[in-house]
Amino acid sequence: MLERHFNLRIRQESGVCLIEGWSVGDKILDKYDELMQFISVHLEKNDRIIIYFQLHLFDLKSLSKMFKMIKVLNHYHSEGKKVFVKWGWRDAVSLMKRSGEDIKELCNFSFELFKY
Repeated sequence: MLERHFNLRIRQESGVCLIEGWSVGDKILDKYDELMQFISVHLEKNDRIIIYFQLHLFDLKSLSKMFKMIKVLNHYHSEGKKVFVKWGWRDAVSLMKRSGEDIKELCNFSFELFKY
């Protein structure tokens, strides 16, 4: 059984972020706001960012935050910033693979799917 946690890790110096776990419920929405703030501040001063998603599940509120993030990342990509998103899934959660394939269609930047 998958552990029901949500974690956001940001390495400010390198511009690498990891979002993992269960992205469900109102409590985690502030974490997406924190990530959006980091993205804007980081890409104003730096030329690249890498964001890893390793989610087991997400709800519609989280998806809404992801769509807003994609819009911002597309904007920075259009300004010449190097944006990389890596979307991972486990065998037991193939829905996350299909979700990643759908989300990839909205992205103008590098979006890689991987199994972990």
